[in-house]
Amino acid sequence: MNRYIEQLIEDLQAARKFAPKQRSRNEMNEEEIWDELVEIDKIIDEEPDRPLQNIFGIDPASFPPIDKLTTEQAQLLSAKILELWAAFNIEASYPKNFPLERFYPMLVEKFRKPFMYFPMGITGIEFCHYEPEECPFGDEYCMCKEWSVEMMNKIEDEVKNLDPDELPF
Repeated sequence: MNRYIEQLIEDLQAARKFAPKQRSRNEMNEEEIWDELVEIDKIIDEEPDRPLQNIFGIDPASFPPIDKLTTEQAQLLSAKILELWAAFNIEASYPKNFPLERFYPMLVEKFRKPFMYFPMGITGIEFCHYEPEECPFGDEYCMCKEWSVEMMNKIEDEVKNLDPDELPF
């Protein structure tokens, strides 16, 4: 199994060479920025969502089932998947203290799911819908409750600071 995992890691690293080259906003003139915004609109309007396997060229069936891996192997593969995603400017949203070996099956499953990918900027992947009862990270690692409280506090603060004379209704 170790040799297979080494080969899979080589495939993940090889896929990184297909990552789009990005320039920072500081390196672009105003026209290039507008062109990029038009391209983003075009992707949203015209491009179908594609599974990550199509973007990276790696079949999720290539990944061993979690029950065939040691904790260390699952952690290593998770880290390499996240590195590949980062090369494509795809950012996974998950609790930073969540064990990578438990994250592995979630990451592999995302290879199968339709995804709207933008080759410019950063694209986020959510694993949670911010409903504590359905949190895939479980009670111990759930970010939902904290996020819900923060959002409610922000909304309450904004409502308190509204000027009734400036409301459109």
